[in-house]
Amino acid sequence: AGYFDYDDVVVIVNDASATSTAIGTYFQVARSIPDIQMIHISTPEMETVTRAVFESDIRSPVENYLQANNLASTTNYIVTTKGVPLRVNGTDGQTGTKASVDQELMLILGSNASFIGGGGSPMNAYKDKNERFSSVAYGYYLVTRLTGYTIQDVENLIDRSDVATTTNAGIFVLDVSPNHDISGYQQVNDWMRAAAPILTAKGYSVTLDETNTYLTGQTNVLGYYSWGSNDCCDTNNAIPGNTWVNGAIGETAVSFGGRSFTTGTSYGQSLVADWIAEGITGISGYVYEPFIMALAHADTLFDRYTDGYNLADSYSMANFNLSWQQVVVGDPKTIIVKKPLPFSLSSPSDNTISLSASPTLTWGDSVSYNTISTYQLFIDGALNKDNVAATSTTPSADLPSGTHTWHIEALDTLGNTATSTETYTINIIPEYSAGSHVFYVDNVLGDDANPGTQAAPYATIGKAAGIAQAGDTVMIIKNNNEPYREMVTPANSGTSGAYITFQGVSPSSKPEIWGSADVSDGWSSYDGGNSDTYQKSVVTNPVIVAAGASIGNLAKKVNGVSQDSLNAGEWYWTGGNLYYRLAGGENIATLHMEAGTRSYGIKGSDKSYIRYQNLFVKYANVQGIFAASNSLVQNIEVESCQSGIYLSDTNSKIYYSVARHNNIYGIHIGILSNGNQIYNSVAYGNGDSGIYVFLSGTNASLKNTVSAGNGSYAFSFYLVSPLSGFTADHNNWDANSDETWPTYQGTNNQENIAPLFRDALGGDFRFEQFSPNIDTGADVGLITDILGNPIYGTPDIGAYEYQPPYTIGTHAPSADGSLRIYADGKYRYTAATSTASVADFTVTPVGGFGAGDYAEYLNVFIT
Repeated sequence: AGYFDYDDVVVIVNDASATSTAIGTYFQVARSIPDIQMIHISTPEMETVTRAVFESDIRSPVENYLQANNLASTTNYIVTTKGVPLRVNGTDGQTGTKASVDQELMLILGSNASFIGGGGSPMNAYKDKNERFSSVAYGYYLVTRLTGYTIQDVENLIDRSDVATTTNAGIFVLDVSPNHDISGYQQVNDWMRAAAPILTAKGYSVTLDETNTYLTGQTNVLGYYSWGSNDCCDTNNAIPGNTWVNGAIGETAVSFGGRSFTTGTSYGQSLVADWIAEGITGISGYVYEPFIMALAHADTLFDRYTDGYNLADSYSMANFNLSWQQVVVGDPKTIIVKKPLPFSLSSPSDNTISLSASPTLTWGDSVSYNTISTYQLFIDGALNKDNVAATSTTPSADLPSGTHTWHIEALDTLGNTATSTETYTINIIPEYSAGSHVFYVDNVLGDDANPGTQAAPYATIGKAAGIAQAGDTVMIIKNNNEPYREMVTPANSGTSGAYITFQGVSPSSKPEIWGSADVSDGWSSYDGGNSDTYQKSVVTNPVIVAAGASIGNLAKKVNGVSQDSLNAGEWYWTGGNLYYRLAGGENIATLHMEAGTRSYGIKGSDKSYIRYQNLFVKYANVQGIFAASNSLVQNIEVESCQSGIYLSDTNSKIYYSVARHNNIYGIHIGILSNGNQIYNSVAYGNGDSGIYVFLSGTNASLKNTVSAGNGSYAFSFYLVSPLSGFTADHNNWDANSDETWPTYQGTNNQENIAPLFRDALGGDFRFEQFSPNIDTGADVGLITDILGNPIYGTPDIGAYEYQPPYTIGTHAPSADGSLRIYADGKYRYTAATSTASVADFTVTPVGGFGAGDYAEYLNVFIT
């Protein structure tokens, strides 16, 4: 069937109704519809029927006819006629069984048929799509109705719908009701507001009325949306008194506007039949209370209709619900724009890697009332190939390595054009090796148009994250004082044997990913508060603000209680403005400031088997890292975010990482998690808890980890039932945890003991030489620490393995020293010494000192 013919339309006529018969015959003749597509039923001529009558007199005969005549799979549109019952009685409410006959008929013979007669309303999968409808693709039909007060009203509507008479020359009237700018109702006004710029951009005249006046007497109306009788100031039962061009459509936000199409129906609420009598060509109404959720969205409805989609498609793409209360009045095939329809690109899919420099590009076909004559291929915004007859082609010449965009334009025989609904990116990487490729990212020297090689890297991590596949590595170059200001969101998952890895070059050279924006410029004095208070427009409400003399010397600032009472060094955000009061010695003209803008530094929330390694994340408004199932967070630092690292789902791991100075939690084990591990990490100086377990931590394992210096608890839990399989041991904390922790804390811990970090406030979490955490951890199979240093003897508790500072044969030990000598000849003192005298001491193992494994050690006591 063609989009502009009636080969995929069936019409339902009630033989017990002379009105239905007359309208059906008129429409059949006007549109040259074959007899086989005319379905005849017989049921009493009434607008409201019981569920039993619907099933026996309407649904069953229609289903049987479609199947018996092999029309079920070739039909896309069903048209009911006045005289066919309008609505099915039942129970009220959002889970009720009342429905329009038309919306129940939509679901017959399809995958959604079980919803017919059920409570509530399933969601419409076609909502917001931008493609031609297909009953085979979506599993249901689109149904419209030919109805009005009189047979003449309906015949006039049919005449106005004829494609030879419709026009797209007219105005759009969008009559906002300001009184409905309240919770639960404002969205209808917002749909109208959103529609206005869409239509204006297409060249249409739009009347967007934001007053309390109910607009009447508008002329040459092509599109209409109002609150009808729900407008505070409507007159004459909300009948608009407009003149309409052929093809005009509309919608009213009225609960029962489609309850009846019988002359003399009492008002109360306005009736869409008045709009039909007045001259509109299509309109939707509701036979029972639909609730706001079910109204047609003005922005989508008018956008699709003016793109060239037919009336039925346009209303369906604008509506959320099936098996509900809507009745769409009009010829389903009505169109006003007689140019090529939008169409979709097919393959390669967006952001695909191509080893070939001449990939085959394919797309779906466009259709036009005037017939498609040719397609054009555009590469990187420029015409690359003209006069393409088929729906696939290759570029006119080999594409250079790197990133390119492509889209297609369709032309009809009159020269009208339509552009593919997407512009796709294709990455030409001839050297790509699936499962082992390394992409390079450099935010100073790179360009996202590059192929992502070491010589020609990308500029953003996001570019590589969009194409990296299982087994690939994204190597991120660190540039001092040049953070990556982006939210890293992997597009793909890895596999159990082939993780996707995002990493810095080495543990000692961690690139920084910031969730903030540079807000250093554009400040002005604020006169309403304390002295030295300044203000700046900042759209996003930050939860993190940092400031300092330079980008490399920033400190997180305190959030004050109001812009009028800020203490020195405090900030406050309200109403789209950020306020800051200078601390002593600061100058607003030279101060560097960062404000949290993005929710996450790394958001891997729905991707699994991802490794994040050798990275530093700061200033994210929600979480520094959101890691999903089977993710590995290793050698990571997260600082000054709302919360640090969040583990969700199953079997994710944190190894040798640090979460410090975050507003709420350092490390958060989330709801429904299972089998997560936290080994050899540090949670320090976080506002609430160092490590927080929320509702679930089943089979989690917590070892060799330090939680110290946090605002409320070292470890805390929120549980509704005991945890199963949660184990903890060999951990260190310096303060009380919540009342649940003793149940799960396990053994071999360093309890309520300071970890003896070198300089925790300065971010140095290496241990002083007599820290209780040295050599007191458990062996968990890890061989290097957060800096890539080797493990000496028994692993330490914490993220930084203590590195013995002395070497046998190079440093003479104290004459009363207690030494621990490791397998590479390094040694440390295990107790304080009391003399400056040294001993001449040598140890030479058979075969010499080894390299790589320093687990073995020798204790020596010099006296």
